[in-house]
Amino acid sequence: MATPVPAVERAGRIVALLSTGPRRRWTVSQVSAELGLAKATCFAILTCLTELGWIRRDSSAKSYCLGPEFVRLGWATLEQVRGLAVARREMFALARELDVGCFVCALVDDEMVILDVAGGEDESLALPSLDARPVPARPPLGSVYFAWSSPDEIDAWLRRSGGARTVRELEVNRRALRAIRARGYSVGGGVEVQLQVEELLDRIGTSRGDERIELAITLADLVRGTPAGESPGTVPHPVTHLIAPAFDAAGRISLTLTVVGRAGQVHDANVTEYAAPLLAGLGRVTTSIGGRVPDAGLLSA
Repeated sequence: MATPVPAVERAGRIVALLSTGPRRRWTVSQVSAELGLAKATCFAILTCLTELGWIRRDSSAKSYCLGPEFVRLGWATLEQVRGLAVARREMFALARELDVGCFVCALVDDEMVILDVAGGEDESLALPSLDARPVPARPPLGSVYFAWSSPDEIDAWLRRSGGARTVRELEVNRRALRAIRARGYSVGGGVEVQLQVEELLDRIGTSRGDERIELAITLADLVRGTPAGESPGTVPHPVTHLIAPAFDAAGRISLTLTVVGRAGQVHDANVTEYAAPLLAGLGRVTTSIGGRVPDAGLLSA
């Protein structure tokens, strides 16, 4: 483990603090109180960061905020993601044409990072903020990033969930990945109800005591939510989001686009009306970077 450098660590904490707050503006006294640092130390670091262009000082309010140099640094970071420029155009086109929200995301060091959002000003859309912190890709989160992976990579991802996992539970996860791969995109909501039923039945068969009773109640609730005469999975169920990938020249996922509808807007009966344009747009992103969809059969290997 590298030896910490106190001055660098303090500067990092100050920069992180300046990115928060209602107006993202802080005085030296506020920074000092919030971080528990001496005012003289805070002032010296803020002055240095100001000279670098990372921090800007408002002389009238005697406050500090992030400086313009972070704009350049931010774009330099984004440009590392292949296909982002085309993906952003597709994102805004999808949001406009489908009347939905949309955002671009990439997997960076096993964390899902939001790169840009379209429709974030619409409060009827449950869209994440660009301020959102990266989310670790741990099962079931991040499944779309591993649906085209090798069996070894999938096993490594499944182990990130922590805790003991039964053979049946792991197979349910693998079936979900195969479903994503087959359709080309991942869905949220209740579309995979039949898969949920199968998982519950498997677990009930191997459980005992209170756990078995709890699982039986969960299964009953799931079936009770289906109208009489219908089987689970045969009536419309809401889809909270659709996620699909663009691939690079090595067949690896470069980024994803996520479509988010309003409550009740997207469901399994009309999902293809949203999925088809999403896949078409990501196909153009893949083509723009000379990418290719991975060879078939990885999940069955």
